[in-house]
Amino acid sequence: MPSLPALVERLPSLYRPELPDAPGGIAEPLVLTFLRGVAAELDAVRDDASSVLPAHWVRQSQRAAVDRWFTLRRERANLPVLAPTDRLDFVDARGFLLGLVDANTPLTRYLREQLPAPVAAALDAWNGRPPLTATLQRGVLTVINRLVRGPSLYEAERFQGIALDPATITRAESELPGLERIALNVQLLLEAFPSGLRRASLDLAWVRELGRLGAIVPLTPWREPPALRETVEAFRIRTARMVALYRGGLGTVQALRTIVEATLPIDATQSAVLRDRPFTVEEFAPLGRTILSAPTNGPPAGLVGPLMRWTVRNPGPEPVAPTLYITGLTPAAETAATVDPMVERIDDTPVAIGFAGTVDPDTTLRLRPAYITWTLGEAGLLRADHDPDAETPADPTTPGEAAAVPGAPPDIVALLRSSDGALWVAAEDGARLSRFDGTTWTDRATGLDPIRCFAERAGDLLIGTADGLLIAPLFPDEGDAGAPTASADFTGVAIRTLVAEGSGLLVGTDTGALHWNGTDTPTSIALGGGAGVTTPVHAIHIDVGGARHFGTDLGVFEHQPARDAWYWYAGDAFTEQSPEWRAFASGPEGTPSDARVFLPAVLDVRRGPDAALWFATSQGIARYIARAVNGGTYTTLLEAFPDLCEGPVTRIDVDPRGGVRFCTERGLLRHDGRDWWQRRGADWVHLGRGDLLTGIVPQPRGGWRFQRSSGQWQRFAGGAGWVTPALELRTTDEPAVTHVQTTDHVSADVGSFDGHTFTATSAIPSGDLFVHVKPTPTRIVRGGLPFLPGLPSGTSHWRYLSREPDDLVEPAAETRPAWSVEGRLFPPPPALDAPYAGRYDIETPPDGRFDQAVYTYDPAARLHFGFEPRQACSVLVRLCRRPGDAPLDPAVLDRVWEGMQLVRPAGIRTRLFTDKTLVRGS
Repeated sequence: MPSLPALVERLPSLYRPELPDAPGGIAEPLVLTFLRGVAAELDAVRDDASSVLPAHWVRQSQRAAVDRWFTLRRERANLPVLAPTDRLDFVDARGFLLGLVDANTPLTRYLREQLPAPVAAALDAWNGRPPLTATLQRGVLTVINRLVRGPSLYEAERFQGIALDPATITRAESELPGLERIALNVQLLLEAFPSGLRRASLDLAWVRELGRLGAIVPLTPWREPPALRETVEAFRIRTARMVALYRGGLGTVQALRTIVEATLPIDATQSAVLRDRPFTVEEFAPLGRTILSAPTNGPPAGLVGPLMRWTVRNPGPEPVAPTLYITGLTPAAETAATVDPMVERIDDTPVAIGFAGTVDPDTTLRLRPAYITWTLGEAGLLRADHDPDAETPADPTTPGEAAAVPGAPPDIVALLRSSDGALWVAAEDGARLSRFDGTTWTDRATGLDPIRCFAERAGDLLIGTADGLLIAPLFPDEGDAGAPTASADFTGVAIRTLVAEGSGLLVGTDTGALHWNGTDTPTSIALGGGAGVTTPVHAIHIDVGGARHFGTDLGVFEHQPARDAWYWYAGDAFTEQSPEWRAFASGPEGTPSDARVFLPAVLDVRRGPDAALWFATSQGIARYIARAVNGGTYTTLLEAFPDLCEGPVTRIDVDPRGGVRFCTERGLLRHDGRDWWQRRGADWVHLGRGDLLTGIVPQPRGGWRFQRSSGQWQRFAGGAGWVTPALELRTTDEPAVTHVQTTDHVSADVGSFDGHTFTATSAIPSGDLFVHVKPTPTRIVRGGLPFLPGLPSGTSHWRYLSREPDDLVEPAAETRPAWSVEGRLFPPPPALDAPYAGRYDIETPPDGRFDQAVYTYDPAARLHFGFEPRQACSVLVRLCRRPGDAPLDPAVLDRVWEGMQLVRPAGIRTRLFTDKTLVRGS
């Protein structure tokens, strides 16, 4: 509702002015004029807030205006992005704006006069000449939509010459309140500009059935199967959840989560945090398997040989790992044996996966994605392999059987998996740099200043130490030991973290932060924008919006580069009147200090898939999150989890399925979007819901702060203020973990393949697989642990190769330029260009390139790609089975599936899994 009546009603009745029939006028009391001005500002703030806050919660919002697919489609059509408060949109923006340029009617003159000076100037500069920018359209559209939310637009003189519907004129001549007046203004402009404006549609074509309220059925207690009959308490909980579901609206991720909770059976014997079965909701889900053959542009069709290349398109929004099927051929006059086959992705630095051996004729070698989870901590360096089984792909989120890595050096403090698959570690408390290729550990240097962190950049390994930056080549020249060299620009700088930003690097140090472009002297980043703050920077995170977050001893700092604005997190009060994030300013009150920061030292910070800002602190886990209150409004608060751990949390990592993992003094913890899990041995143990506190009477987790003077977490308890709750730890005392990282691997077997179905006969040991990298066209370097080059979103380029034989005879100088079967270039004389290195290409090369193309090697294999692209407009629900849980009855699965269909938007495709098994949805 408009703010003016609410402000007037707050005055004592003796001083309360009467609201006139028309705004303004000589008879209007001065106090009412003042209140009207204040109310107008509040209304504008409300409209702006309704546009901004849901944008941070797109996964919980059903507004398509903040959906990236909806926005991208409009941007490609050169249309302005819609805001959730827009009532009108353009049909013909050019025609409408030309009318404002001419301003030859009273209405167009009036609308032009309402444009702010910058928008009017842009309109004059455009004057009908291309291009018509989306910025100009958005500026005019903002004014139009602001006018329809204001006073009535109707005046007889203003609409002179415009054929309005008599019913519209009748309504316009009466005083209409609030929403009715807005609807009238919309109708007036639609009738005045029928070919220029239309009602704004904030829905995509597939979300126009968001409600589906007509599908509500009476709630009755479940009676079948008999073993799953519902208790009175379970029915009460389900009823409350269904009421909350329809109150909050359908068609959202939260609605899908709520309906799954409501349709799964409840274990009433457990506490509130454990009575619900765990499950996860994954957006952009893979909906099906795609198999395509490597295409060629000529005979023999379907066969590939060394140097032949092609393109593969991944239509999904995210990269995926492919499955490769390499089928052997029978040697003949025009075909070769499938010896040491390799498949290379040639985008950027070419990376190839190969098999050392011969694939027999009509036998298929299958290379499937697998994963390795590396953990570092009290138990040393551990490796857990995640391999696929006969029917289902590998699951990188399982704990796996963690085991010590043979030959690993002692006292490892940091690790990194580089782009060639090698594992780099800082051992002996950081004084020793070692590389692991899957079988052998190789020392690159010893006796170094303590290494703290790694990063990779442009073929180099960057090593942050307690006394500067070391640079080691990932692919040293033959005869070069590859020992790291010190960068003179960082002499004496104690580095804590290295984070890539574009082509540059952000560096966190013991005293602040630096920016380095890789060549010039690093420049200091003035924390707080010149506020004179000096503090150790433990972590730096750049979220998808470009904002930088710095984890420091003084909590968290945020820098918004687009506005060059700096903020620090205070969190001392739980009220809308005291902002949690405060702008840096001069004076003691405008800068953070131990007395004014109510957050422990932050050792890592990460924006999670749930849009929450997670903090790994020196005393536990916390997150900054928005919670829905009173329907469509939100409140922000800090949630802490002292019931999970109380000591330092050193790292936050997001696993391949969107789970957020934490390295703590009590082992490895994982948050799946709703529930907490702890790794114990080879199992994830379910700890229950994260939004509730355990106890006789469960409570919402609520708002928290950390009091540095007492070293304790405090919870806001309403009228009682801030209290220190007594909580029992949910976790058990497991070996501490300081680092976790999941990397790609590969699983190989041989069998028969008919183009769709593979039947395995025997496994291939990983030692028979290898990775080769080409830092330059003339060099081939052995990589680390074997892995499959991923399929990026969009188009990627590939080629088939064969490993160079050990007795390779390089071509004579007079026969160069030439390529080996592995695609290595033997360079031409300086005066010649190298010819095109490929037999066939799915893309047409520049004119004349085929005139000098290489036609050297015979076809040697059939090759197929198999992958599951992630799809837009798709959701996957995965029901997780805890140790000891009985399998779910098919009747329960039917209930869950029917509930998912009840709340999903029309056009959204869904699938239901139990762990790794698809049980509903094709």
